[in-house]
Amino acid sequence: MHAEMHWEGPCSTGHHPAGSAGRAPMLFAVLYLALGTLAAACQPDGDHVATCQTDKCETVGGAEICTECKAGGVPIDGFCWPFSSPQVITAGCTKEDGADLDSTANTCGRCSGADHFLFMGGCYNQKMGIGGTICTAASGGECTACAKAGWLFENPAESPAPGTKCILCSDINGDGTTKGVENCAECTKPGTPIAATCSKCKPGYVKDSATNACKQCGDGCSE
Repeated sequence: MHAEMHWEGPCSTGHHPAGSAGRAPMLFAVLYLALGTLAAACQPDGDHVATCQTDKCETVGGAEICTECKAGGVPIDGFCWPFSSPQVITAGCTKEDGADLDSTANTCGRCSGADHFLFMGGCYNQKMGIGGTICTAASGGECTACAKAGWLFENPAESPAPGTKCILCSDINGDGTTKGVENCAECTKPGTPIAATCSKCKPGYVKDSATNACKQCGDGCSE
């Protein structure tokens, strides 16, 4: 990790007033109730542009999260924190095999911290903030019950791969078989391990029912 790297957690940028870190969970809880979960590049004036890998942000319920940080940082509750920071230690973020993180780490492979679960390369606290909008129950580092939201669905697989119990409607990777649809805002959960059925695309896209795809239609258009 380069010495000049400035890691940013909640309320650590110029976008938030000094001394407001303690208000972050409350603020995020409001933001995450907004509709929509859409794949997106990191906002140029947002909290993640300095610490998140290019095009590794997601917009979840109206708030931006990072899913893969620059080397030396890992996503905790959607923000990149240094691999040896108290936040990372509390979340129990380690490599997939349980080994300690090092300066090359940029995602979490496991989350052993109390009430934490693995989701899209990061560890999230089920009891607060965005974690509670994604998952309603967690155990053993995994979400065991996903929140009921139009932008998220629960993997129908009997034993989902780590971190893939809950899948975003816009997540085109998922667990490799069960996944979302690119540029999809809301979807219907599949009954078997296949792609979800998109019911609403993000602004600028319209649904092609024949192909279950969201096709670009220009600025300002919507379904």
